[in-house]
Amino acid sequence: MTFTITATPEAGLYPLQTVIAISEVPSITTTTYTYSFGDGTTLTTTTASPLTHTYAEPGTYTITVTATDANSTTETASVTVTAQSPTPAVIALRATPVSGYVPLAVIYTATIITPGNPADHTIDLDFGNDTAHFEDSNTITAQHLYTDAGTYTAKFTVKNNDEQLTAEQTLTITACATTYADPVLITSTSGASVTITNTAVNTDIQPDKAFWDFGDGTTLTATTAENIKKQTHTYAVPGVYTVSYTVSYPTGHAKTATTSAATLTALTVNKAIYNGIIVNGNYTGRKIL
Repeated sequence: MTFTITATPEAGLYPLQTVIAISEVPSITTTTYTYSFGDGTTLTTTTASPLTHTYAEPGTYTITVTATDANSTTETASVTVTAQSPTPAVIALRATPVSGYVPLAVIYTATIITPGNPADHTIDLDFGNDTAHFEDSNTITAQHLYTDAGTYTAKFTVKNNDEQLTAEQTLTITACATTYADPVLITSTSGASVTITNTAVNTDIQPDKAFWDFGDGTTLTATTAENIKKQTHTYAVPGVYTVSYTVSYPTGHAKTATTSAATLTALTVNKAIYNGIIVNGNYTGRKIL
């Protein structure tokens, strides 16, 4: 003959806590009750009081209770419980850009497609060197700055209100070290005009701006690739000038160089044109027109 037991609840999300109770007592005079919870754990007691048991992992478990009397006569009862996994969240995670030179600013966007209620979950974003936590939202936007070169694994985690993992997704971010070439200036002179060229090549990242100081009170800020690299300047007064050049990059870095090779070789005095050079501050030459 068997007796009856119940489990309340019989199903739910793990970790599932259920109460096992004897609803119909055994026909024998029971001295002990042995509970086998189906997850590898057992318990023996002398009372028929309800017991609480928690299932830490998802699965279907059969609970068996064996009643034993003084003559070792037994009766058994069983019930099945199910600890369920939460409904997986469907997420879309993006990072822009996923690679570049330090300091690298990456914008993360994440959207939880299901479940649809923002109050049902929390969001954690591990940038690989820092973390951020979000609640009550299905869509997040976060910016993170990587200042050190390296490869980072960004991980996006969604948990329900019981701290159960419902989704996890990772992205790889590569922040590359940046080298900046020192400017190398060369000059060429044609009459009163001097062309100054930066011959250094920066392979990692291209400059976005250059500041030219031609040494005669004239300055210029260049923003196009050609004007950043090369400038031609016409001097109104003969002399040797110090040209100062500062090239800047989108990362905020800058490099500066100077040259004193901008030498004027043509000038007009009283409508007569001379050809000559400046030597130790003195002009020497001949009239050619």
